[in-house]
Order: sequence, then C-alpha cells, then structure tokens
Amino acid sequence: MTTNEYFTLTEEAGNFYRSKKYQESLNCCIKIASEIDSLKKQIPDLKELNKDFILYTIFLMFANGLNNEIKKIFNIILSADIITKNRLREDIDHSFEFDGDKNIENTKNIGKYLIELGIYEKDEIENIINEIVENM
Repeated sequence: MTTNEYFTLTEEAGNFYRSKKYQESLNCCIKIASEIDSLKKQIPDLKELNKDFILYTIFLMFANGLNNEIKKIFNIILSADIITKNRLREDIDHSFEFDGDKNIENTKNIGKYLIELGIYEKDEIENIINEIVENM
C-alpha cells in the first residue's frame, strides 16, 4: 500500500461511515490495518500522524457492535505500536460519552473487551456503565 492509498482509504472510511455504510467503512479500516507494517516503513512518523482509521474503527464498534473484524483491527493496532494506549483510551472515552447510551448491552460487551485488552480496569468500566445507565 502506498502512502496515497493510505490517505485515500482513510478518507473513504470516513465518507462511508458518515453515509452509514458501516461495512464498507470497516473494510477500509481492515485494509489499512493489514498493511500497517508496510506503512510504518514508508511513513516513519506514522505514530505522530492523525490515524483516523482508528477513530472510525472505534465509532464502528459502538455503532455496529463488537465483531471479529474489529477485534482483529484492535489487535493489529496495539501490536503495531502506532498509538499509545493513553491516546487510544482518550478516543474511546469520547465514544463512551457520546455513543454508550445508544445500546447498553453493546456498550457492556465493548467494556469487557477493553478490559481484556488492558485498556481499562474492571472498576473503571463498571463506573462508566453505571454513569451511562444513570443518565439514560
């Protein structure tokens, strides 16, 4: 994948997401994630760039639910060392705040998964879920 293809796919992921074409958006994110090793070689400052495909993956997780494709992307993201856990957590916090109350069961499943990944502690997720439920 070339640098131009990376930026084009990132833009397409956003356009598809905003058009509620979630599978197409996810397909773009999967393609980017699968080429991350190549991209790291081509873009030395990839870690410093705005990686919107990660944001779209998070948005898709909240909008469409947790699935194996999203899990695969998260595993690649975390193992590729292209974003810090703190930065990833900040992006996820934003989605909890705005999207968590749309489907509480989905949000609970996401929370369990994020605990497994070591991004959150169990009590943190419990507090987030409790706050969402109280504000519903």
